[in-house]
Amino acid sequence: SVILIPFRDPHQHINSLLSQHLKFIQISEQDKFITSYMGWIGHTEFGVNYSPLNEYSKFNDFKSPNHWLEQWCISYQAIIDKFKNHKNYKFICYEKLCDGDNTWKSIQECLRISKMRSFQFKLSEKTINFNSDKNLNQKASLLYEQLRERSL
Repeated sequence: SVILIPFRDPHQHINSLLSQHLKFIQISEQDKFITSYMGWIGHTEFGVNYSPLNEYSKFNDFKSPNHWLEQWCISYQAIIDKFKNHKNYKFICYEKLCDGDNTWKSIQECLRISKMRSFQFKLSEKTINFNSDKNLNQKASLLYEQLRERSL
């Protein structure tokens, strides 16, 4: 088997995560059933029922970009550490995939798919309107570069 592990620029990723988290909090306040329902089906990745994947966190304000950036760093560092010597785990960089370099072709080759239609991915970037911890930013940027270097 081959496991594809996608990732994207950490600031774009956490902007999306934080936005979803705040949106789920807002809609849960308007309709209490949503909180109950999300709890029943085990969805704790956003909103009132949010439970971090990594509990050992320095930044525990769930409405802060620092929390989400730290979670991103902890998660991807753990993935790199766990799978660095496994050849069947492949990192896929969203930005490289959208650049039209040869990432899509590399994925097809890696998966041994010869008759797959070409596809153009479109980059989605938002303007980032938050400040985050300087050390955390540096850590995320270095980790992102490591992931890019290892990616298809």
